[in-house]
Amino acid sequence: LDNIRREKRILRLKRGKDDTSELSLENLDITADNVSAGLEAARALVKNAAVKVKQMATISDYLEVKAPNDGIIVDKRIHVGDMIVPGMLAMVLVDLKHLEIEAQIAESDLLKVYKRQRVKVSIPSIKYETSGYIKSIVPGANPMAHTFKIRVKFRRNEELPIYPGMYAKIDIDYSDANDLFNEAKKHQAN
Repeated sequence: LDNIRREKRILRLKRGKDDTSELSLENLDITADNVSAGLEAARALVKNAAVKVKQMATISDYLEVKAPNDGIIVDKRIHVGDMIVPGMLAMVLVDLKHLEIEAQIAESDLLKVYKRQRVKVSIPSIKYETSGYIKSIVPGANPMAHTFKIRVKFRRNEELPIYPGMYAKIDIDYSDANDLFNEAKKHQAN
């Protein structure tokens, strides 16, 4: 555009010397108009592209699945191309820093265990032994096996490869539970 303006000034200075300068001046005016229109069209395209980029950034936030914490995926229920809706279970992520052991105890032993009771934990496959405690006793019995589920929280060595689904042994000392049970019976009798 600046070059066209410069050429127009030169042609105006030469105007009186030859007849072709008037025609060249008109051609330059047309070229200047075309360049201006092209520039405006390019600006409109850039503006539209910026809007599209903003829209795509918003859409990409919905396409990305972000985990609330570190861990490993133990169950994936979606596949490429599947449609999911908010609230739908897509995958199960397990936080390796907060693993718990889930175990079954017999109904007959239910009165011998209590919340926060100390237990010994071993994971034979990696030769790891530690201590833990009963975090919860799930109040739903399994009528087929006559068992109750307990959850055990344990001390975890960060350097050892402990993963969900590994086999673990729990040693529960019932002697202190029997003492508590007998003490409770005495108070009921009085």
